[in-house]
Amino acid sequence: MSVLRLVGDIDGLYNALFSIKGVIDHHKMVGWAPLHPTEEWLYLTFPDRGRVCPVCEAHEGMIFSGTDVETTFPYNIYGGNGVIYPRTHMPDLSKFADTPCHCELHIQNLAESLEKRLHEEKWAVLTL
Repeated sequence: MSVLRLVGDIDGLYNALFSIKGVIDHHKMVGWAPLHPTEEWLYLTFPDRGRVCPVCEAHEGMIFSGTDVETTFPYNIYGGNGVIYPRTHMPDLSKFADTPCHCELHIQNLAESLEKRLHEEKWAVLTL
């Protein structure tokens, strides 16, 4: 990760800091969209909730990036609090006894991902 260094005259520094504040204020207001490529999501099955199909069983314990989650599980639903319901069996439940998937994806590196994203966005507003 590159070091964020501010140099210049007082007006330039003020504008740079104001731009960085804008990035931070934006995320304070709207939060962060899930499924960024830097995120790592752990696939978990729950046999105590019902039978685990071979498809879900094959994913157990795998780590997916945010991008992989979108492409591998296009019908996913973000449940909040770092949990995604992959809806692995969608759209055709007939192959799985018409039972929806009860598996979950849990984020593993939320703080690290947000830190990297924030740093990249701050850097981007300074190099415009």
